[in-house]
Amino acid sequence: MSDESGRAEIFVLPFPLTGQRWRVSTAGGSEPVWSLDGRQVFYRNAGQIQAVDVRPSPAFSAGTPRTLFADTFVIGPNSRNGYSIADGDRFLFAQPVRPDPPITQVPVVMNWFSELRRAAGAK
Repeated sequence: MSDESGRAEIFVLPFPLTGQRWRVSTAGGSEPVWSLDGRQVFYRNAGQIQAVDVRPSPAFSAGTPRTLFADTFVIGPNSRNGYSIADGDRFLFAQPVRPDPPITQVPVVMNWFSELRRAAGAK
């Protein structure tokens, strides 16, 4: 991902680096992830999860990005991906845990040691 144009876009670079690169997003994008088979790049953009088919050889080519589904999930912290590919058909997304309800009562036990002895069957 690079934002050198003023908007984040998704690029593919060869390894080892040759100076070439190919933009695979067309209207911005972030948090790119490769498919397990290396034939697609997934990324987030404007509330959507998008996919682009890619062909690395004989010459690199990328298809047109398409929307897979609405992105209502947590954005990854510290520029890390907030999702992963589980297999070819499933994604795993980080989601916040629901907070505990507020505490409105606090139980107080008077004579705690006496209650403990009674509960333990001691005299």
